[in-house]
Amino acid sequence: MEADYRVRTEIRHSLEKNYCRNQNQPFATHIAFQVAFCYQVGFGIKSHENKCHMWLEKSNIQSHNLKIEKEAVQLASWRSGKMNGLRGLIQVDLIHEYRTCGLDKMREALKVNEREVVDMTREFGELHFIPIYLYITIGDLLDELGEIVKSKTLRIQIRDHIQNTEGIGHQ
Repeated sequence: MEADYRVRTEIRHSLEKNYCRNQNQPFATHIAFQVAFCYQVGFGIKSHENKCHMWLEKSNIQSHNLKIEKEAVQLASWRSGKMNGLRGLIQVDLIHEYRTCGLDKMREALKVNEREVVDMTREFGELHFIPIYLYITIGDLLDELGEIVKSKTLRIQIRDHIQNTEGIGHQ
């Protein structure tokens, strides 16, 4: 879970390049399906329905299989009644690298994480571990950018939302 947005982008980009290099190979259909899934959920790229369907056609795999794939990821969730319990599960050490790259990199990371949290929340719900991880990263970035009030407000909203439900993974 310590991969930042650049890793997710590189994974999706590598899948697309591998498909182009190997599109006549039998395994290319599986690569195309994974790219379709990336475009469906917004993994490493903004969610895009038309591109998802384009890659799904290249895969020759039925669209209902995307739902099955999404359900498999949906089940991969963590339950925790306390925000500090979650914090112990996720070790985020990205901020130091962003800081060494300068404020522009931190602002870029904030923008990408905010976009990804919208896509991932739409697909998996607010309390799935992927959006929670992204919210935590956003909070850390806001702290580094000096937006302490926004960061604190975000963290309180997440904590309260988790406490008012059955925990992370509850939908």
